[in-house]
Amino acid sequence: MLSRRRHSDGRVDRYFLLLSLVALLAFAVREQFVLTTIVDAPIRGDIREYVNYAWNLVHHGVFSAQAPASGHIPSPDAYRLPGYPLLLALGMTWFPQDLAWISFVLQVQVLLGTATVVLVGLLAREWLSSTWSITAAGLLAMWPHHIAATGAMLSEVVFGFALLAGLFCFSRAWRERRVVTWFAAAGASLGYAWLVNPILLPFPFALYVLAWRHGQGRGAAFMLAVFLLPVAAMIIRNANINAPNSGSLQRAQLNFVQGSWPTYHKAANRFRAGDPIAISIMEQIQQEADALQDDPLHGARMIESRMSAQPGFYVRWYASKAWLLWNWKIQLGASDIYYHDVKRSPLDRAPLHWIVVAYRVINPLLTTLLLAGCVTVPAMGWRQRRWVPAAAVSGLALYLTIAHVVLQAEPRYAIAYRGLEAVIVASLCAFGVDRFRQRLD
Repeated sequence: MLSRRRHSDGRVDRYFLLLSLVALLAFAVREQFVLTTIVDAPIRGDIREYVNYAWNLVHHGVFSAQAPASGHIPSPDAYRLPGYPLLLALGMTWFPQDLAWISFVLQVQVLLGTATVVLVGLLAREWLSSTWSITAAGLLAMWPHHIAATGAMLSEVVFGFALLAGLFCFSRAWRERRVVTWFAAAGASLGYAWLVNPILLPFPFALYVLAWRHGQGRGAAFMLAVFLLPVAAMIIRNANINAPNSGSLQRAQLNFVQGSWPTYHKAANRFRAGDPIAISIMEQIQQEADALQDDPLHGARMIESRMSAQPGFYVRWYASKAWLLWNWKIQLGASDIYYHDVKRSPLDRAPLHWIVVAYRVINPLLTTLLLAGCVTVPAMGWRQRRWVPAAAVSGLALYLTIAHVVLQAEPRYAIAYRGLEAVIVASLCAFGVDRFRQRLD
């Protein structure tokens, strides 16, 4: 089941045929979702910020989240990075009439979601048999959250594609050993992933350390250099911006404060309805965030004072956040797996509805396997060279889980990581079946 790379041409052809069929299925369900689902308000919440950035880029050449105003040139800021707004800006440039650019963005996400499914199959094939590789690809192909995310102009689908592309290129570079091109491609993919979501920043350095331990430090250093090009470019650009409390650090501080409040998600949802308790909670969260940004020591003391009043409660809260990240129901969204309020979703009708039910039932098992893989597989890659690609996948999932435990644990964010989860779950299942067969023999 594991590490089967040498097959006859017939078996290789059969594998690629099956992967193509899975890709076709993934494309079909995502395209059906985008074409048939009705979203009354496609621009809301975080999407509004992305749209503002894109609109200001196209019309003013300025990267700013300020709402468009007639005759007003917005001031640049660094609250978000340009990776995802650039896709929206491309759509606005090519399809300026009415809101046709929205259809362009969603169609690109259909293609990138499908490509992510293919990458899952190809990446898993670096150490799994063709059967388990197809299983991993099929698991992501029908994943309800990943399908539904295709219809929302949020960064999860794009971020997930860039992550998988970077890991696949790293794995190919590892297998080819001397092919610097694959290392460069890995650095470029991870660099773009960082431009979509800066949470990735420390991970390429960990990849370099892992590669250096197994004698591939030179190639990994080239990967790291390519990755750091957009990072350096944004640092230089942001150094010339005089916009207080508008950088990625301030955004991370806000996420940290929000993530320290167990009631944040419920309060954020009820805040728009004018719930007085929710308004009070959101005001307290904002006060702590402002204090942390203005005077980090004072802000930290405010948070410490709140937590010290109920230490056991907050210990349990943070202990549960790893599970909450990979949970089922999106907290900051309309309902269940949707960010938007939707009508005529094919996921709400048979036969896809039964697939949604099946995934909901097995989600606790998938999460258990994922967390087990995050803990065990990275250590295998540290000890043995052949497990490095698998360790890179599991190590990234482990790092992202820890990062969201510190910041916010929201299943919407995990949509970008479902491809990692599919690979890890298939790997642990393959390992378990192998061990079971060995005992029978």
